[in-house]
Amino acid sequence: MKYRTITVSIWIWIWAVATSIQGSDYTFSQETDVGFGNDSCDLAVSPDGTSHVVWTHLSDGYVYHARKSAGGSWESAEKIPGSNNFGWQFSRARAAVGPDGTVHVVWGDSGNMKIFYSRRSEYASWSNPIILYRATQQPGCSKPVVASTGSGTAEIIFERHTGNIMMITHCRITDGIPGQLTDISTCQTNNMDPDICADPAAGFHCAWIATGSGYIKIHYRYYHSAFGWMNEEILNHPGGSGAPDLSILESGKPHLVWAAYMNGPSGWYVDGIWHAARQDGTWTGSGTGERISLGDQIIEGDGPAVPRGAFNQTGDFMVVWTETDIIHYRVLSRDQWNEVRLIPLNRNRYWPEIEGGNRTFTICSGDPNRHIQSLEATLPHSEPIILAAGFMDSRVMSWSMDSIQVMAAVSDPDGVDDIKSVFLFRGDPVFGELLGTLHDDGMHGDFGPRDMIFAADIPVFLTESGNLLMTVLAEDSTGNLSEPWPFLIIHGTDKQAYPACSKNGTQSSEFDIEAPYIRLAGYLYSYLETGSSPCRLYLFAWAVNPSGLPPDRVTLFFEGSDTGLELYDDGKHTDGAAGDGFFGLDIELPAHSLDGADGIYLFELGAWSSEGSHGLLWPYLHVDPPPFTMTPTRSPTCSPSPTGTATATRTCTPSPTPSPTETPSPTETPTCTSTRTPTLTCTSTSTSTATCTPTTTPTPPPTETPTCSPTPTETPTPYGHVTPGQKFSTGMPNKVGSGYSPRNRLS
Repeated sequence: MKYRTITVSIWIWIWAVATSIQGSDYTFSQETDVGFGNDSCDLAVSPDGTSHVVWTHLSDGYVYHARKSAGGSWESAEKIPGSNNFGWQFSRARAAVGPDGTVHVVWGDSGNMKIFYSRRSEYASWSNPIILYRATQQPGCSKPVVASTGSGTAEIIFERHTGNIMMITHCRITDGIPGQLTDISTCQTNNMDPDICADPAAGFHCAWIATGSGYIKIHYRYYHSAFGWMNEEILNHPGGSGAPDLSILESGKPHLVWAAYMNGPSGWYVDGIWHAARQDGTWTGSGTGERISLGDQIIEGDGPAVPRGAFNQTGDFMVVWTETDIIHYRVLSRDQWNEVRLIPLNRNRYWPEIEGGNRTFTICSGDPNRHIQSLEATLPHSEPIILAAGFMDSRVMSWSMDSIQVMAAVSDPDGVDDIKSVFLFRGDPVFGELLGTLHDDGMHGDFGPRDMIFAADIPVFLTESGNLLMTVLAEDSTGNLSEPWPFLIIHGTDKQAYPACSKNGTQSSEFDIEAPYIRLAGYLYSYLETGSSPCRLYLFAWAVNPSGLPPDRVTLFFEGSDTGLELYDDGKHTDGAAGDGFFGLDIELPAHSLDGADGIYLFELGAWSSEGSHGLLWPYLHVDPPPFTMTPTRSPTCSPSPTGTATATRTCTPSPTPSPTETPSPTETPTCTSTRTPTLTCTSTSTSTATCTPTTTPTPPPTETPTCSPTPTETPTPYGHVTPGQKFSTGMPNKVGSGYSPRNRLS
């Protein structure tokens, strides 16, 4: 019976499980001193990956600038000429880089009476600072922020006192010339702490807080290049909100992080770091957002808990903030947050700023000695991961042209475009035979292009029967190889090579062709490692039953024996809903529990019927023998021993059925008809009579003795039975090749 169907919902479920497990793991460089003069700064990154840092020196009053090319070192800091206007900490310098590489810088003076602007293109000097706005009365103006939406264009918003309230005011600068001022806040109360970010396609986004009697809310407004200012929106987070920060990856979908405040018995306190994203005109959580920090209260320390967020080019979103003057971070990757972590550096870091690069984040912060420090967070190039794979039809026919229908879900932390190839091997990937390549183009049995679902219908002509081991292997653009499905690798201290392992599965197991079997299975994001850290083992299997009844259970086999360890289909063990045929197991392995067990293992899974029989064990492909008796017609070889110069060609044809009057014997004398009368002796292992007829009539040799060897009848292996001790197609019984490493390149 053929089973060639698979539903999209199965793959959706696999991805739902997989993405809930995955989290990007960044590594951090050592800190580098950028400059001196303040414990706060601002950071911007140009399209070519160059980082720019600006800060106001609290001693000489100048605005300083330093830059670092991607992968390079920080250049010596420089003063921006004419910038000694004694800007101060709470009206610190802010920067943005345009698509043409122009650096735009804004800052305020110490008296909160002026807003300044200067710029520098890639190969030019700093422009003379211009006064963008001059206040006529206190509290004046402060806290300018800037974004660049095009070559030579800077969008600036800042706090401006008008009458009895503070407004948020916008000004556009084009090629160094400021335009008119526009008040963009509409709430008739104090509006403060603005932030701005450019939209990748059209316009820019603004956010700020509006305060009043018992009222501290985040307000948001979007300027569209074609349609102008959109309506002002209010996020409905309970309590107070402060220090909003905007970031964006996709046009029209800004992300916002802020510090939330609550009024308790001892006064206001920080109620965690919160996040919200806007899509299709609405904010997540109806504007209340989600808490991304741990606990209900943050102890600020000497520096405030001001969050900052940024995207890098892999699509990861990292948020940084301080708690007790230690920088914490959290990463949103593929719509899932990883756990909150601490950046591995010394204590006492204030005002962290972050910007994204290609596969990196640059983070700058100040220390108590007013030094600006910088470090890099890098996402290493990671191997692709085969989440699950299987055969849509687990049986093929030998001695006939058949096909193997294979499908695999493959993930890559570097994105779908980093997956270069997915291969199917017969046997293991070291000694096995490459059968074909799986595709992700929507034309080879997969669902659609670039969805990380790879499939192929690979034609084969197999001459042996039994259970064969197939291997799926993925390669990325840099030559990194995945761990080979269906092997489970326990990593030891040597991550570059793994010893050959005899503790593998076996093919010598009987199965019931009418019982349930595993169509698809894998280890999802399992990564097992010896040592002092706990790790998790995930097992997933999709079991089907030819009878249409749900499988009774799925168990783990090792070395051909049932271990009794069960996977569950109850909706509670990383499986789907109860009774849906998806079985799962989620095990936390304590630290040191795998010590001494590093190596490559081949486990098996069996699906059971309620009658107590199991089908073909995963991960094998069963090759059925041909449905006919193999009796090929072959001519035995007659080898005359001539004497003289004559050459005779003879054909010896065994009779398909013995003569009724014939008495079989090990050595028989066949009847030979010829125009000559040589004496022929034919030795045969069959019980038939051979007839030798010469095809030429030269003078024959006196005597010749041909040897006739007809092929005996072949008996096929019965269905559902594998001969004990039968070897893999590679000729290696139950063994994985020595020295295999997932980091080795395919030769």
